[in-house]
Amino acid sequence: MNPLNYFRLAGYTLFAIGLINWRYQTGTSSVAIHSAIIILTGILILVLSFLPSTSKSLLKKPLNQIIWVLFIGVLIYGIVN
Repeated sequence: MNPLNYFRLAGYTLFAIGLINWRYQTGTSSVAIHSAIIILTGILILVLSFLPSTSKSLLKKPLNQIIWVLFIGVLIYGIVN
């Protein structure tokens, strides 16, 4: 499997969790801000994995670790919130 596919799956996951979060917390105040954080982070990871200039740098160790920490942090934020 191509290593970039893991980033793409992470982006799709955050995008889906953001949309689900938006739907199920409709009555909560500031749900748009919380869901937008999750959705935009997913879109950012997804776009970075498809652009040729950034996809090569995603495979480098420091940026790779930063993206995974960001993904796990936003995932926990989406689940807890």
